[in-house]
Amino acid sequence: MFRCDSGPICIQTYNPVMKIGSNLDRRDDCRFSRLDADLLPRVAEALYRKKSHLTVEFEYHRATSNGMEVDMSKNSLSDKTSRLFAETKRILLEHGISHKGMQEIQMLLSRFAGDAEMKEHPSFAELERSGAALKVIDSLGDDDLTLVAGRFPAGHATPIHDHTTWGVACVVRGRDRYIHWERLDAGDLPEAARLQKQFERVLERGDCVYWFDPPGDIHSQQGEGETALELVLFGKNPQVAARHTYDPETGEIKQLKSL
Repeated sequence: MFRCDSGPICIQTYNPVMKIGSNLDRRDDCRFSRLDADLLPRVAEALYRKKSHLTVEFEYHRATSNGMEVDMSKNSLSDKTSRLFAETKRILLEHGISHKGMQEIQMLLSRFAGDAEMKEHPSFAELERSGAALKVIDSLGDDDLTLVAGRFPAGHATPIHDHTTWGVACVVRGRDRYIHWERLDAGDLPEAARLQKQFERVLERGDCVYWFDPPGDIHSQQGEGETALELVLFGKNPQVAARHTYDPETGEIKQLKSL
């Protein structure tokens, strides 16, 4: 809800509806998708032209992948992830999936991961209890931006795998040994690949790394000396994407259902 001197301007989001209200100086309801990253500055500009005092309350309604609607209006963390998604959309519109774009998203995610509330997100405790590797925190849909909590134990490397999407990872706790792999073949054989290690890096708390869309998304990870907990922002939901594992010795590719 946007409030100004003359009264409230209600802005609700419901993915994937997108309709921008043109008469923001009236008490209209404007329905739009929160995928529209440039809406907030446009609203602020319209209110500035009215010389109105502006305070912002977010009122979000999200359609989940199973069709159930979730009321986001009273969850401050959801407001933060929504702003993260909106700013990521703005960066992608400006720079695309490029080094410049990924570097800006890295800085954005690093600030987000440093939030005290985010560091104690219950998803990390759930991962510790269950032993799972990934848990979705928030998503704009199966084929859109998805924020995930990740857990990588020490002494147990993940398989070399892909996510079939770009991603940015930021360490929240612990240290992560991240190895990025480069595909040397043309990619025309669905069950075989020729790989070489492109770089290896130990990420400390607050450090980030990014990868591009296929074939630039192949990597492996493990905690270094202790379990690493991370926030990972993906271009689409990794839990529903068709992922793969790779054997650098034999070149074999297998489909991966869970990590």
